[in-house]
Amino acid sequence: MSQKIYIIGADQATEESLLVAAIGTNSALSSEVILLKNLTVTLGKTTKFLYQGKDFFKALNGNEKFIIRRSRGFYPKLVLFCQHLQENNLTFTDSLDSVTSNLNKYLSLPAIESEIFPHPPHTFFTDADSKNLDLKDSNFPILTKPIYGRHGDGIHIHTSAEKLHQAIGSSDQPLIAQACLDIDYEFRIFVIGDQALGAIRKTP
Repeated sequence: MSQKIYIIGADQATEESLLVAAIGTNSALSSEVILLKNLTVTLGKTTKFLYQGKDFFKALNGNEKFIIRRSRGFYPKLVLFCQHLQENNLTFTDSLDSVTSNLNKYLSLPAIESEIFPHPPHTFFTDADSKNLDLKDSNFPILTKPIYGRHGDGIHIHTSAEKLHQAIGSSDQPLIAQACLDIDYEFRIFVIGDQALGAIRKTP
């Protein structure tokens, strides 16, 4: 009997299709993509996830594995789903903490510390913080980016304390402020445990 791999996410795009294809090369495995929009959460004596009219978790045999993908519009449902995976001792990629923090850098970045790859110096600022912000000893230019930003969106470079104050005060979410580093290349490194599995060079 093959082991079932469920791929859970908001959509099925290139990466999900590649995962299905890769799993299909192993005769001991089978896969199914389940979109979050097709899972219905119901409450009663117990919390249930209905899929195709049936209690999804009740139908499992406990030997399944889960690959967690993007939440895009279904964040609360995905967090609740992963809570149920953890409570039922089912194996899934990432962790409940990483799924919960999602793209919120305010939650995720401080939880990741590395002496080998330290963070550039960062400070998190909200509008309330900006009222007591003393920038007289700061070295400009300073870069800000939103905690929910992706792919370079919302990044700005500030050349004075006045402009930085204005940016923090007008933002509808906390900002990350950091020194504007003069670097030639940036890489994203994929790490599991204490092993680096690969790297991608990021380009503007």
